[in-house]
Amino acid sequence: MKLSGDWVIATSLGLGLFIIYLSAPVYYGSDAEYAVPQIVSILQHGDQNLDEYAHLYKKQYQILKINGHYYDAFPFGTVYLGLVPALFLQLIYDPNYISLHREEFALIIAGILMALASSIFYRLGRLNHLSLPKSLLLALIAGLGTSILSTGSRALWQQSGIMLMYTLILYCYEYYRKTERPIWIGFISLLLGFSFAVRPLSAILIVCLGIQLFLTHWKKPRTLLMLVLPGLIVIGALVVQSYTLFGNWLHPYYLMDRPGHDNITGALAANLFSPARGLFFWHPILLYSFVWMIRSPAHGTHSSIYGTLLIVCFLHLLAVSAFKHWWGGHSMGPRLTSDLVPLLLYSLIPAIREINHWKRPAFTLSFILLAFLGIAMHLRAVFVPEVGKWNLGPPDVDRAPNRIWKDSPPILSGDRTFRTLLKMPVPPKPE
Repeated sequence: MKLSGDWVIATSLGLGLFIIYLSAPVYYGSDAEYAVPQIVSILQHGDQNLDEYAHLYKKQYQILKINGHYYDAFPFGTVYLGLVPALFLQLIYDPNYISLHREEFALIIAGILMALASSIFYRLGRLNHLSLPKSLLLALIAGLGTSILSTGSRALWQQSGIMLMYTLILYCYEYYRKTERPIWIGFISLLLGFSFAVRPLSAILIVCLGIQLFLTHWKKPRTLLMLVLPGLIVIGALVVQSYTLFGNWLHPYYLMDRPGHDNITGALAANLFSPARGLFFWHPILLYSFVWMIRSPAHGTHSSIYGTLLIVCFLHLLAVSAFKHWWGGHSMGPRLTSDLVPLLLYSLIPAIREINHWKRPAFTLSFILLAFLGIAMHLRAVFVPEVGKWNLGPPDVDRAPNRIWKDSPPILSGDRTFRTLLKMPVPPKPE
């Protein structure tokens, strides 16, 4: 089979990013600690219980006991995505070996998923008629300058799975927009349904994008059938599985009481701009995405998707900020809002199209500088262990969430040169 030049470039880009992901030593994965054991259980026994880890029940918060069996306390969707590369890995490695080195294989599998997501962004750029260099810029920002690197590639989190799913949904949306073939609506529906198995908050995108597509195609019965049926089949399968395993219509994680708090405005500000968890602090380049979303109604054709994505971003930020533990515990950067990264990257495409060092030198210079700043931060997060250790204190961020504003930025933990330039306390030299 002959591959087009774009596919060769996308594949090479994905492989190159995967090598970088493998080279990064830092692992962040407390919530995702038992994703790989589930994969091994599926490969060895055809089930995904964690009965082999029964001795850790009540010692590890990630393990639930239901109907005499032990299960992961977090949704299963990312595990199913990781099962695909694991099927190939087991041709080389014994499942017991994979289980023994579960942190390392979590990084390997997560790296594969995130390299795939980044290479898809190259293709999204080309589908939107960006030049080859600008499409590469988009993909490199995605793969090296966002939470795709610092969160998604560091463990098999919910966020790893949902960032890949949202990227695939946008990819299918672009193909539908260009071909108007209902089959692509069917793929979108399928992916939206599966997204719910990955992360409950995907319900926001499911509803908002579903409404947009319904209002656009309500006079086309065949298209509406493709919009509804595949997603319902996937969610129906999820309900059947949950009832079989847990005796309830959804995984216990979806049915948990999530306590709120009375400072949503402060949490929202921190999730957007704080040095520890701020979405735009860690992704300054995505400020251009937000600007484009606001401007989109003035640009006519294809603007409705940007309005939809803006609503999704707002509702997601509100939902996360209303949660009592809005900072996401011992995680790196804006983990709880990293779901939004693919949506914002997609909205960055029109801004990249406007880069022109002759006609818009100030915009081009600011864009490149912000892109490099994001890349530097996220690379440092995965190559410098002190950045992640900031969460553990002293004091531990879970006991003192006010550190998210008041302490020095975690991204400068272990640094000497930038701290000197900024007249900040410098750590002692390592012995």
